[in-house]
Amino acid sequence: MKIFKIALICLILTATSGLLFAVSANLSGDNDKATTVIKVEGMACSSCAKRVEATLNKEAGVSSVELDAETGLATITYDKDETTPEKIAQNVTKETYFESKVVKDVQKDKSQ
Repeated sequence: MKIFKIALICLILTATSGLLFAVSANLSGDNDKATTVIKVEGMACSSCAKRVEATLNKEAGVSSVELDAETGLATITYDKDETTPEKIAQNVTKETYFESKVVKDVQKDKSQ
């Protein structure tokens, strides 16, 4: 009887941890993420690049930013439910006065 109780507890714990993992994976919202590349014209120094990067990081829905100051290309991961690539580019232009435009918009593969 004691072995049966231990086995039952182990089974319940295993099932619960699997369920919690599945719920947390679904809550991460990876299926709502997308990636875009924005070209920012006119950045002449590292201070300009820092200002553009700070503006991008403040944008609602943006989760990561990789900015190459030499090429002016910013690769941005964002939540599709909160913003669009066009809104992000418009905000960069508005906040930094550097002309910005969307170069590429890539939806993340939902199987990842």
